[in-house]
Amino acid sequence: MAPFLTHLVVGERVWAALDGKRPAADHLGTFLFGCLAPDVDKFCHGLEQGTTHFVAKDEAGTYVWLRSQRFLEGQDDFLRAPFHALEAAEQAFVIGYLCHIATDEITARSAQAIRSQSSGSRETLPNVDAILTTMDPRFWAMTRDSAGLVQALNRASIPDRAFVFTEGHCLRAMYKVVVPQIVEGGGLEPFMQMLRRQWQWTRHGRLSDETDDPQIEADLAAFRRRIEADLPTSERMVAELDLEFFLQEASRHSLQRIDALLAARSHKLST
Repeated sequence: MAPFLTHLVVGERVWAALDGKRPAADHLGTFLFGCLAPDVDKFCHGLEQGTTHFVAKDEAGTYVWLRSQRFLEGQDDFLRAPFHALEAAEQAFVIGYLCHIATDEITARSAQAIRSQSSGSRETLPNVDAILTTMDPRFWAMTRDSAGLVQALNRASIPDRAFVFTEGHCLRAMYKVVVPQIVEGGGLEPFMQMLRRQWQWTRHGRLSDETDDPQIEADLAAFRRRIEADLPTSERMVAELDLEFFLQEASRHSLQRIDALLAARSHKLST
């Protein structure tokens, strides 16, 4: 899984490259929320990642290139209507959703490479959340217009019927939990604040920044200790990564998958 801000940076590049192919030019915010939405399983009881990402996670890595293809081949099972028959906002949302899935495929491949390279090292790989927390602000600094992305997200619609498995209240909760983290630009403190809001929602069904639940605060403190212990190693590891190359690969793969979706739409419209 790539962190939230990373998905938006990839999305920014993909949207720019889709000029002339977009369902509607004024749906950037909805597209960007689509770039976040596959992780709605973390905000919805009973909704599994294997559903939102089309293939269950497999630690052996055999799923890496299966998720986007499964969606492309089985759209009728996942969408409320054929893609070409969806409303423009829904199409923008679905394209962003597919961008997230394709980016995760590149992330999984990159993670496999990191694990292989470190297999002979004496240094233990840091906690994945420490790595993602370190990556997020670095990727965010590579945006072309971070303020424009935030403004677009603030105008996003939430097409809660585009996919048959999404529930509107979960998507709306995710939006309200995650967008403040994006406004703050990533890093440990915004991540911890986001996690508090997420746990307030999943444990109590409320959207709150309050610190009134002792168990949540204790769990957050333990989580913070684990991340902080691994931050120095994560900083060294991330400093050695070619983040620009990752963005290029994620954008290229996302565009390839989206082009396949749009080509199928054009074929349906011409028949």
